[in-house]
Amino acid sequence: MLNGLFEARRVAVIGVSSRSSNLGRVIISNMHKFRFQGEVLAVGHQGGETEFGPIYKTLDEVPGQVDLAVVMVPARFVLETIEACGRKGVPWAVISSAGFGELGGEGLEMQRRVLETARRYGTRFIGPNCLGVTDWVSGLTTSFASVPLYSLNRGPVSVISQSGGVADAISSFISELSLGLNKFISIGNSVDVDEVDCLTHLAEDPSTKVICMYLEGIWRGRKLLEAARRCHKPILMIKANRSTSGARAAQSHTAALASNERVVEAALAQSGVVRVNGIRSMALASAALLLPKMQGNRVAAMSLSGGLSVILADLCEELGFSLPLLDQDLLDDIEAGSRAGIIRLTNPLDTGDIFDNKLFVETVRRVISLPYIDAMIVAFPLRDSRPGETTRSESYHVARGIVEISRSVGKPIALSKMPSPKPIAGLMRDLEFPVFSDPEEATRALGVLWRYSQLSR
Repeated sequence: MLNGLFEARRVAVIGVSSRSSNLGRVIISNMHKFRFQGEVLAVGHQGGETEFGPIYKTLDEVPGQVDLAVVMVPARFVLETIEACGRKGVPWAVISSAGFGELGGEGLEMQRRVLETARRYGTRFIGPNCLGVTDWVSGLTTSFASVPLYSLNRGPVSVISQSGGVADAISSFISELSLGLNKFISIGNSVDVDEVDCLTHLAEDPSTKVICMYLEGIWRGRKLLEAARRCHKPILMIKANRSTSGARAAQSHTAALASNERVVEAALAQSGVVRVNGIRSMALASAALLLPKMQGNRVAAMSLSGGLSVILADLCEELGFSLPLLDQDLLDDIEAGSRAGIIRLTNPLDTGDIFDNKLFVETVRRVISLPYIDAMIVAFPLRDSRPGETTRSESYHVARGIVEISRSVGKPIALSKMPSPKPIAGLMRDLEFPVFSDPEEATRALGVLWRYSQLSR
Protein backbone atom coordinates (compact mmCIF):
# COMPACT_ATOMS: atom_id res chain seq x y z
CA MET A 1 0.00 0.00 0.00
CA LEU A 2 1.11 3.55 -0.72
CA ASN A 3 -0.49 5.22 2.30
CA GLY A 4 2.81 6.65 3.56
CA LEU A 5 3.46 8.25 0.17
CA PHE A 6 0.08 9.94 -0.12
CA GLU A 7 0.09 10.95 3.55
CA ALA A 8 3.44 12.77 3.24
CA ARG A 9 3.35 16.15 4.97
CA ARG A 10 7.00 17.28 4.75
CA VAL A 11 8.26 17.11 1.17
CA ALA A 12 11.81 17.95 0.05
CA VAL A 13 12.27 18.84 -3.62
CA ILE A 14 15.92 18.12 -4.49
CA GLY A 15 17.46 19.88 -7.48
CA VAL A 16 16.01 23.37 -7.00
CA SER A 17 17.84 26.49 -8.17
CA SER A 18 16.99 30.18 -8.27
CA ARG A 19 16.48 30.06 -12.07
CA SER A 20 12.87 30.67 -13.06
CA SER A 21 13.03 27.81 -15.61
CA ASN A 22 14.21 25.27 -13.04
CA LEU A 23 11.88 22.24 -12.95
CA GLY A 24 12.29 21.85 -9.21
CA ARG A 25 10.81 25.34 -8.81
CA VAL A 26 7.92 24.31 -11.08
CA ILE A 27 7.16 21.39 -8.73
CA ILE A 28 7.11 23.72 -5.72
CA SER A 29 4.90 26.18 -7.61
CA ASN A 30 2.49 23.35 -8.51
CA MET A 31 2.31 22.36 -4.83
CA HIS A 32 1.13 25.86 -3.98
CA LYS A 33 -1.40 25.89 -6.87
CA PHE A 34 -2.87 22.65 -5.52
CA ARG A 35 -2.91 24.10 -1.98
CA PHE A 36 -0.81 21.29 -0.56
CA GLN A 37 -1.70 20.86 3.10
CA GLY A 38 1.89 20.13 4.21
CA GLU A 39 5.31 21.79 4.05
CA VAL A 40 7.52 21.98 0.94
CA LEU A 41 11.29 22.32 1.38
CA ALA A 42 13.68 23.26 -1.44
CA VAL A 43 17.14 21.64 -1.75
CA GLY A 44 19.81 22.65 -4.28
CA HIS A 45 23.60 22.66 -4.10
CA GLN A 46 23.88 26.40 -4.94
CA GLY A 47 21.56 27.47 -2.12
CA GLY A 48 19.75 30.80 -2.38
CA GLU A 49 16.02 31.43 -2.21
CA THR A 50 12.79 31.02 -4.13
CA GLU A 51 9.65 33.11 -3.67
CA PHE A 52 8.47 30.30 -1.37
CA GLY A 53 11.46 30.23 1.00
CA PRO A 54 15.13 29.27 1.35
CA ILE A 55 16.99 26.64 -0.68
CA TYR A 56 18.98 24.29 1.55
CA LYS A 57 22.30 23.25 0.02
CA THR A 58 22.03 19.62 1.14
CA LEU A 59 19.32 17.32 2.43
CA ASP A 60 21.25 17.03 5.70
CA GLU A 61 20.66 20.76 6.31
CA VAL A 62 16.88 20.32 6.20
CA PRO A 63 15.64 20.37 9.81
CA GLY A 64 13.50 17.50 11.10
CA GLN A 65 11.94 14.50 9.42
CA VAL A 66 11.27 14.40 5.66
CA ASP A 67 8.40 12.16 4.54
CA LEU A 68 9.00 12.34 0.79
CA ALA A 69 11.92 13.40 -1.41
CA VAL A 70 11.31 14.47 -5.01
CA VAL A 71 14.58 13.86 -6.89
CA MET A 72 15.03 16.23 -9.82
CA VAL A 73 18.80 16.00 -10.45
CA PRO A 74 20.77 14.66 -13.45
CA ALA A 75 20.90 10.85 -13.60
CA ARG A 76 24.57 10.71 -12.61
CA PHE A 77 23.74 12.32 -9.23
CA VAL A 78 20.68 10.21 -8.40
CA LEU A 79 22.55 7.38 -6.65
CA GLU A 80 24.24 9.72 -4.17
CA THR A 81 20.94 11.54 -3.65
CA ILE A 82 19.14 8.30 -2.76
CA GLU A 83 22.04 7.49 -0.44
CA ALA A 84 21.48 10.84 1.29
CA CYS A 85 17.74 10.10 1.55
CA GLY A 86 18.55 6.76 3.17
CA ARG A 87 20.92 8.30 5.71
CA LYS A 88 18.27 10.84 6.71
CA GLY A 89 15.62 8.14 7.03
CA VAL A 90 13.38 9.40 4.20
CA PRO A 91 10.81 6.59 3.66
CA TRP A 92 9.56 7.64 0.20
CA ALA A 93 11.04 9.16 -2.95
CA VAL A 94 9.93 10.10 -6.44
CA ILE A 95 12.81 9.94 -8.94
CA SER A 96 11.74 12.18 -11.79
CA SER A 97 15.14 12.09 -13.53
CA ALA A 98 15.45 10.20 -16.83
CA GLY A 99 18.50 8.42 -18.27
CA PHE A 100 18.20 4.94 -16.75
CA GLY A 101 16.87 1.60 -17.97
CA GLU A 102 15.08 3.18 -20.93
CA LEU A 103 18.56 3.80 -22.42
CA GLY A 104 19.85 0.27 -21.78
CA GLY A 105 23.52 -0.51 -21.05
CA GLU A 106 24.98 1.81 -18.42
CA GLY A 107 21.53 3.20 -17.65
CA LEU A 108 20.32 -0.26 -16.63
CA GLU A 109 23.31 -0.68 -14.33
CA MET A 110 22.68 2.71 -12.68
CA GLN A 111 19.04 1.74 -12.23
CA ARG A 112 20.03 -1.53 -10.53
CA ARG A 113 22.39 0.26 -8.15
CA VAL A 114 19.74 2.86 -7.21
CA LEU A 115 17.28 0.08 -6.38
CA GLU A 116 19.89 -1.81 -4.37
CA THR A 117 20.76 1.33 -2.35
CA ALA A 118 17.12 2.25 -1.71
CA ARG A 119 16.35 -1.28 -0.47
CA ARG A 120 19.36 -1.25 1.84
CA TYR A 121 17.92 1.80 3.62
CA GLY A 122 14.26 0.78 3.32
CA THR A 123 13.35 3.70 1.03
CA ARG A 124 10.52 3.02 -1.45
CA PHE A 125 10.44 5.04 -4.66
CA ILE A 126 8.44 5.76 -7.80
CA GLY A 127 10.30 6.06 -11.09
CA PRO A 128 12.79 6.86 -12.37
CA ASN A 129 11.75 8.74 -15.51
CA CYS A 130 8.32 9.86 -14.29
CA LEU A 131 6.07 12.69 -13.12
CA GLY A 132 5.32 10.91 -9.86
CA VAL A 133 2.05 11.53 -8.04
CA THR A 134 -0.71 14.10 -7.73
CA ASP A 135 -3.42 13.83 -5.10
CA TRP A 136 -6.44 16.10 -5.51
CA VAL A 137 -7.51 15.26 -1.94
CA SER A 138 -4.40 16.50 -0.08
CA GLY A 139 -2.91 18.76 -2.76
CA LEU A 140 0.31 16.73 -2.94
CA THR A 141 1.88 16.92 -6.40
CA THR A 142 5.36 16.01 -7.62
CA SER A 143 4.70 16.83 -11.27
CA PHE A 144 7.02 19.20 -13.10
CA ALA A 145 4.48 19.66 -15.92
CA SER A 146 2.62 22.98 -16.03
CA VAL A 147 -0.78 22.76 -14.34
CA PRO A 148 -3.72 24.41 -16.16
CA LEU A 149 -6.36 25.81 -13.82
CA TYR A 150 -9.17 23.59 -15.14
CA SER A 151 -7.25 20.52 -13.98
CA LEU A 152 -7.56 21.53 -10.32
CA ASN A 153 -11.12 20.15 -10.10
CA ARG A 154 -11.40 17.19 -7.75
CA GLY A 155 -13.43 14.18 -8.81
CA PRO A 156 -13.69 10.37 -8.71
CA VAL A 157 -11.28 9.22 -11.48
CA SER A 158 -7.68 8.11 -10.78
CA VAL A 159 -4.92 7.40 -13.33
CA ILE A 160 -1.95 4.97 -13.28
CA SER A 161 0.48 5.30 -16.18
CA GLN A 162 3.93 4.15 -17.26
CA SER A 163 4.11 7.33 -19.33
CA GLY A 164 3.96 10.78 -17.78
CA GLY A 165 2.89 12.37 -21.06
CA VAL A 166 0.03 9.91 -21.60
CA ALA A 167 -1.08 10.27 -17.97
CA ASP A 168 -1.11 14.04 -18.44
CA ALA A 169 -3.13 13.72 -21.68
CA ILE A 170 -5.68 11.35 -20.10
CA SER A 171 -6.03 13.70 -17.15
CA SER A 172 -6.57 16.67 -19.49
CA PHE A 173 -9.39 14.92 -21.37
CA ILE A 174 -11.01 13.85 -18.10
CA SER A 175 -10.80 17.43 -16.84
CA GLU A 176 -12.35 18.75 -20.07
CA LEU A 177 -15.31 16.43 -19.46
CA SER A 178 -15.60 18.06 -15.99
CA LEU A 179 -15.44 14.66 -14.32
CA GLY A 180 -12.66 15.74 -11.97
CA LEU A 181 -9.59 13.76 -10.96
CA ASN A 182 -8.63 12.11 -7.70
CA LYS A 183 -5.14 10.62 -7.94
CA PHE A 184 -2.53 10.58 -10.69
CA ILE A 185 0.39 8.13 -10.52
CA SER A 186 3.06 8.29 -13.23
CA ILE A 187 5.38 5.34 -12.51
CA GLY A 188 7.84 5.64 -15.43
CA ASN A 189 10.26 2.70 -15.40
CA SER A 190 8.48 1.28 -12.31
CA VAL A 191 11.71 -0.17 -10.89
CA ASP A 192 10.38 -0.32 -7.32
CA VAL A 193 6.73 0.75 -7.02
CA ASP A 194 4.86 -0.68 -10.01
CA GLU A 195 1.35 -0.86 -11.45
CA VAL A 196 0.39 -3.74 -9.10
CA ASP A 197 1.22 -1.64 -6.04
CA CYS A 198 -0.71 1.31 -7.44
CA LEU A 199 -3.78 -0.71 -8.41
CA THR A 200 -3.85 -2.38 -4.99
CA HIS A 201 -3.76 1.02 -3.32
CA LEU A 202 -6.45 2.63 -5.49
CA ALA A 203 -8.73 -0.39 -5.08
CA GLU A 204 -8.89 0.46 -1.36
CA ASP A 205 -8.92 4.26 -1.77
CA PRO A 206 -12.39 5.48 -0.73
CA SER A 207 -12.33 8.58 -2.93
CA THR A 208 -11.44 6.73 -6.18
CA LYS A 209 -14.44 5.35 -8.13
CA VAL A 210 -12.92 4.60 -11.57
CA ILE A 211 -9.31 3.55 -12.32
CA CYS A 212 -7.59 4.28 -15.66
CA MET A 213 -4.34 2.49 -16.55
CA TYR A 214 -1.83 3.00 -19.36
CA LEU A 215 0.75 0.20 -19.61
CA GLU A 216 3.48 -0.46 -22.15
CA GLY A 217 4.72 -3.61 -20.44
CA ILE A 218 3.58 -5.97 -17.71
CA TRP A 219 6.26 -7.49 -15.49
CA ARG A 220 4.17 -9.09 -12.71
CA GLY A 221 1.30 -10.31 -14.86
CA ARG A 222 -0.18 -12.83 -12.45
CA LYS A 223 -0.10 -10.36 -9.55
CA LEU A 224 -1.69 -7.67 -11.70
CA LEU A 225 -4.56 -9.95 -12.69
CA GLU A 226 -5.07 -11.01 -9.07
CA ALA A 227 -5.21 -7.36 -8.01
CA ALA A 228 -7.72 -6.61 -10.78
CA ARG A 229 -9.96 -9.50 -9.71
CA ARG A 230 -9.94 -8.27 -6.10
CA CYS A 231 -10.80 -4.73 -7.16
CA HIS A 232 -14.53 -3.98 -7.07
CA LYS A 233 -14.17 -0.77 -9.06
CA PRO A 234 -14.20 -0.32 -12.84
CA ILE A 235 -10.72 -0.59 -14.39
CA LEU A 236 -10.01 0.79 -17.86
CA MET A 237 -6.75 -0.03 -19.58
CA ILE A 238 -4.82 1.06 -22.64
CA LYS A 239 -2.28 -1.72 -23.19
CA ALA A 240 0.16 -0.31 -25.73
CA ASN A 241 3.26 -1.97 -27.14
CA ARG A 242 1.13 -4.40 -29.17
CA SER A 243 3.11 -4.30 -32.40
CA THR A 244 6.75 -4.67 -33.45
CA SER A 245 7.01 -0.91 -33.95
CA GLY A 246 5.29 -0.28 -30.63
CA ALA A 247 7.72 -2.61 -28.88
CA ARG A 248 10.70 -0.68 -30.26
CA ALA A 249 9.20 2.63 -29.17
CA ALA A 250 8.34 1.32 -25.70
CA GLN A 251 11.84 -0.05 -25.17
CA SER A 252 13.33 3.40 -25.71
CA HIS A 253 10.61 5.05 -23.63
CA THR A 254 10.17 3.08 -20.41
CA ALA A 255 12.19 -0.10 -21.10
CA ALA A 256 8.91 -2.04 -21.21
CA LEU A 257 8.86 -5.65 -22.38
CA ALA A 258 6.34 -6.80 -25.00
CA SER A 259 3.69 -9.33 -24.03
CA ASN A 260 1.75 -11.93 -26.00
CA GLU A 261 -1.22 -9.87 -27.15
CA ARG A 262 -3.78 -12.68 -27.30
CA VAL A 263 -2.88 -13.91 -23.85
CA VAL A 264 -3.08 -10.37 -22.45
CA GLU A 265 -6.48 -9.76 -24.07
CA ALA A 266 -8.04 -12.92 -22.68
CA ALA A 267 -6.50 -12.59 -19.22
CA LEU A 268 -7.60 -8.98 -18.77
CA ALA A 269 -11.16 -9.77 -19.85
CA GLN A 270 -11.32 -12.65 -17.36
CA SER A 271 -10.19 -10.23 -14.63
CA GLY A 272 -12.93 -7.72 -15.43
CA VAL A 273 -10.64 -5.12 -17.04
CA VAL A 274 -12.13 -3.12 -19.94
CA ARG A 275 -9.61 -2.37 -22.69
CA VAL A 276 -9.82 0.82 -24.73
CA ASN A 277 -7.59 1.88 -27.60
CA GLY A 278 -7.22 5.63 -27.27
CA ILE A 279 -6.77 8.45 -24.78
CA ARG A 280 -10.03 10.23 -25.55
CA SER A 281 -11.84 6.88 -25.59
CA MET A 282 -10.54 6.25 -22.08
CA ALA A 283 -11.84 9.61 -20.84
CA LEU A 284 -15.28 8.97 -22.37
CA ALA A 285 -15.34 5.47 -20.93
CA SER A 286 -14.50 6.91 -17.51
CA ALA A 287 -17.60 9.07 -17.77
CA ALA A 288 -19.76 6.09 -18.74
CA LEU A 289 -18.50 3.97 -15.85
CA LEU A 290 -19.71 6.57 -13.36
CA LEU A 291 -23.26 5.63 -14.40
CA PRO A 292 -25.21 2.72 -12.86
CA LYS A 293 -24.46 -0.73 -14.33
CA MET A 294 -26.61 -2.07 -17.15
CA GLN A 295 -28.63 -5.18 -16.34
CA GLY A 296 -29.18 -5.97 -20.01
CA ASN A 297 -28.66 -4.62 -23.53
CA ARG A 298 -32.16 -3.20 -24.10
CA VAL A 299 -31.87 0.50 -24.91
CA ALA A 300 -34.19 3.38 -25.72
CA ALA A 301 -32.88 6.43 -27.57
CA MET A 302 -34.50 9.86 -27.65
CA SER A 303 -33.60 13.04 -29.53
CA LEU A 304 -35.14 16.04 -31.28
CA SER A 305 -33.99 14.93 -34.74
CA GLY A 306 -35.39 12.24 -37.02
CA GLY A 307 -32.11 11.87 -38.93
CA LEU A 308 -30.17 11.57 -35.71
CA SER A 309 -32.59 8.87 -34.56
CA VAL A 310 -31.72 6.82 -37.65
CA ILE A 311 -27.99 7.24 -36.98
CA LEU A 312 -28.46 6.17 -33.36
CA ALA A 313 -30.49 3.13 -34.42
CA ASP A 314 -27.67 1.98 -36.71
CA LEU A 315 -25.03 2.59 -34.05
CA CYS A 316 -27.01 0.76 -31.37
CA GLU A 317 -27.27 -2.31 -33.58
CA GLU A 318 -23.53 -2.11 -34.34
CA LEU A 319 -22.78 -2.10 -30.60
CA GLY A 320 -25.04 -5.07 -29.90
CA PHE A 321 -27.93 -3.17 -28.30
CA SER A 322 -31.56 -4.14 -28.67
CA LEU A 323 -34.14 -1.39 -29.34
CA PRO A 324 -37.45 -2.76 -28.01
CA LEU A 325 -40.76 -1.44 -29.33
CA LEU A 326 -42.36 0.83 -26.75
CA ASP A 327 -45.89 0.42 -25.36
CA GLN A 328 -48.51 1.93 -27.66
CA ASP A 329 -50.30 3.73 -24.82
CA LEU A 330 -47.04 5.49 -23.94
CA LEU A 331 -46.51 6.49 -27.57
CA ASP A 332 -50.12 7.76 -27.74
CA ASP A 333 -49.56 9.93 -24.65
CA ILE A 334 -46.38 11.39 -26.14
CA GLU A 335 -48.10 12.08 -29.45
CA ALA A 336 -50.95 13.82 -27.65
CA GLY A 337 -48.45 16.35 -26.33
CA SER A 338 -46.85 17.01 -29.72
CA ARG A 339 -47.51 20.19 -31.68
CA ALA A 340 -48.88 18.69 -34.89
CA GLY A 341 -48.77 14.91 -34.54
CA ILE A 342 -46.86 14.56 -37.80
CA ILE A 343 -43.97 12.38 -36.55
CA ARG A 344 -44.43 8.63 -36.30
CA LEU A 345 -43.11 7.63 -32.89
CA THR A 346 -41.01 4.51 -32.40
CA ASN A 347 -37.69 3.59 -30.73
CA PRO A 348 -35.48 5.61 -31.17
CA LEU A 349 -37.94 8.37 -30.27
CA ASP A 350 -37.94 11.45 -32.48
CA THR A 351 -39.42 14.14 -30.22
CA GLY A 352 -38.75 17.05 -32.58
CA ASP A 353 -42.46 17.92 -32.57
CA ILE A 354 -42.55 18.35 -28.78
CA PHE A 355 -41.84 21.84 -27.42
CA ASP A 356 -42.85 21.24 -23.81
CA ASN A 357 -39.70 20.60 -21.75
CA LYS A 358 -41.68 19.22 -18.82
CA LEU A 359 -43.25 16.66 -21.16
CA PHE A 360 -39.77 15.82 -22.50
CA VAL A 361 -38.46 15.09 -19.00
CA GLU A 362 -41.60 13.16 -18.05
CA THR A 363 -41.21 11.05 -21.21
CA VAL A 364 -37.65 10.19 -20.18
CA ARG A 365 -38.95 9.15 -16.76
CA ARG A 366 -41.69 6.93 -18.20
CA VAL A 367 -39.39 5.28 -20.77
CA ILE A 368 -36.47 4.51 -18.42
CA SER A 369 -38.94 3.16 -15.85
CA LEU A 370 -40.20 0.48 -18.26
CA PRO A 371 -39.15 -2.99 -17.01
CA TYR A 372 -37.87 -3.97 -20.46
CA ILE A 373 -35.57 -0.92 -20.85
CA ASP A 374 -32.09 -1.18 -19.32
CA ALA A 375 -30.62 2.16 -20.39
CA MET A 376 -31.35 5.33 -22.36
CA ILE A 377 -29.52 7.66 -24.72
CA VAL A 378 -30.99 11.17 -24.50
CA ALA A 379 -29.93 14.09 -26.70
CA PHE A 380 -31.14 17.61 -25.90
CA PRO A 381 -29.98 21.11 -27.01
CA LEU A 382 -28.09 21.86 -23.79
CA ARG A 383 -26.27 25.17 -23.32
CA ASP A 384 -24.31 27.06 -20.69
CA SER A 385 -25.77 30.10 -19.01
CA ARG A 386 -25.04 33.25 -21.01
CA PRO A 387 -22.87 36.05 -19.58
CA GLY A 388 -24.92 38.22 -17.26
CA GLU A 389 -27.68 35.65 -16.71
CA THR A 390 -28.62 35.41 -13.05
CA THR A 391 -30.91 32.37 -13.32
CA ARG A 392 -30.31 28.84 -14.53
CA SER A 393 -30.98 28.16 -18.20
CA GLU A 394 -34.04 26.16 -19.15
CA SER A 395 -31.79 23.43 -20.52
CA TYR A 396 -30.12 23.18 -17.10
CA HIS A 397 -33.47 22.33 -15.51
CA VAL A 398 -34.12 19.71 -18.20
CA ALA A 399 -30.69 18.17 -17.62
CA ARG A 400 -31.07 18.28 -13.82
CA GLY A 401 -34.43 16.52 -14.10
CA ILE A 402 -32.89 13.76 -16.24
CA VAL A 403 -29.98 13.34 -13.80
CA GLU A 404 -32.37 12.94 -10.87
CA ILE A 405 -34.42 10.38 -12.83
CA SER A 406 -31.32 8.27 -13.59
CA ARG A 407 -30.27 8.30 -9.95
CA SER A 408 -33.72 7.53 -8.56
CA VAL A 409 -34.45 4.70 -11.03
CA GLY A 410 -30.90 3.28 -10.78
CA LYS A 411 -30.51 2.90 -14.53
CA PRO A 412 -27.96 4.65 -16.77
CA ILE A 413 -28.96 7.56 -18.96
CA ALA A 414 -26.25 8.64 -21.41
CA LEU A 415 -27.09 12.34 -21.66
CA SER A 416 -25.64 14.47 -24.44
CA LYS A 417 -26.17 17.81 -26.07
CA MET A 418 -27.28 17.90 -29.69
CA PRO A 419 -24.31 18.05 -32.10
CA SER A 420 -22.94 21.58 -31.71
CA PRO A 421 -19.52 23.24 -31.28
CA LYS A 422 -20.78 25.33 -28.35
CA PRO A 423 -19.05 24.34 -25.07
CA ILE A 424 -21.07 23.39 -21.98
CA ALA A 425 -18.26 23.01 -19.44
CA GLY A 426 -20.06 25.15 -16.87
CA LEU A 427 -23.23 23.08 -17.12
CA MET A 428 -21.25 19.84 -16.82
CA ARG A 429 -19.54 21.05 -13.63
CA ASP A 430 -22.86 22.15 -12.13
CA LEU A 431 -24.56 18.82 -12.82
CA GLU A 432 -21.79 16.59 -11.38
CA PHE A 433 -23.00 13.98 -13.88
CA PRO A 434 -21.48 12.76 -17.16
CA VAL A 435 -22.64 14.80 -20.16
CA PHE A 436 -21.38 13.89 -23.63
CA SER A 437 -20.66 16.29 -26.46
CA ASP A 438 -22.84 14.48 -29.01
CA PRO A 439 -25.25 11.48 -29.13
CA GLU A 440 -22.84 9.20 -31.01
CA GLU A 441 -20.22 9.75 -28.32
CA ALA A 442 -22.83 9.00 -25.66
CA THR A 443 -23.88 5.79 -27.43
CA ARG A 444 -20.32 4.50 -27.74
CA ALA A 445 -19.71 5.30 -24.09
CA LEU A 446 -22.80 3.28 -23.20
CA GLY A 447 -21.26 0.43 -25.21
CA VAL A 448 -18.26 0.48 -22.85
CA LEU A 449 -20.60 0.46 -19.85
CA TRP A 450 -22.37 -2.61 -21.27
CA ARG A 451 -19.03 -4.39 -21.74
CA TYR A 452 -18.03 -3.62 -18.18
CA SER A 453 -21.44 -4.69 -16.86
CA GLN A 454 -21.00 -8.08 -18.55
CA LEU A 455 -17.39 -8.57 -17.38
CA SER A 456 -18.16 -7.68 -13.75
CA ARG A 457 -21.13 -9.99 -13.23
